[in-house]
Amino acid sequence: RMAAAPSSLAATLAPTGSLDGATCHAACVSVFVPACDLLTQVLRTRKEEMRRSAALIVASCAALLDALRAWHEASVALRRKGDDEKQNEKKRRLTNATDDSWESIASACRRGGAALACVYEEACSSGLNRYCAHLLADAVTCVCGGDAGVGPFAAASLKPGMFALIDACGDRELGQIHFSFGSQAGGARRVALAALIEEHKRAHKYDGKV
Repeated sequence: RMAAAPSSLAATLAPTGSLDGATCHAACVSVFVPACDLLTQVLRTRKEEMRRSAALIVASCAALLDALRAWHEASVALRRKGDDEKQNEKKRRLTNATDDSWESIASACRRGGAALACVYEEACSSGLNRYCAHLLADAVTCVCGGDAGVGPFAAASLKPGMFALIDACGDRELGQIHFSFGSQAGGARRVALAALIEEHKRAHKYDGKV
């Protein structure tokens, strides 16, 4: 049940309707980060049970990624609204409020991405094996989604966890992910995966990792 908990919190993490900075910040602090902490803890302390519930972990992480995507979508909408308002000096106060709300969402995306990265790292340490490839594929899909993805702030925070997933995947698994993305709609995901692997190699060039 603990492994599946985040999947049942979708409405709380990203409620339907217009999202603002206060809503995203509250969801991040009170729900998203504690959910990630819970997943990290159960992966650390209940390794055997979690290996049998690996599919639930993957589904929960996907639900958390969906929340980050919804927050980024809200930030994109706010940025566009702010740009429109700046064209009218009479709306300067409203523009400032919009900017503050955008900054709150950006902060939530950073913090949420960092918390989810910890889950990825613990998943690798817990020996989820082939399920790490599923986690990596989902993360890459969301990172390269543009306005429909998790956005640059969450993507940057997720990188340490994604690097850990790359470490956990062998060449065969990485090749399977690349193949599963396809050559048309998945072209951007293939490029993003290749770039991430190359960045991972550069980052670990001098620290003894292979």
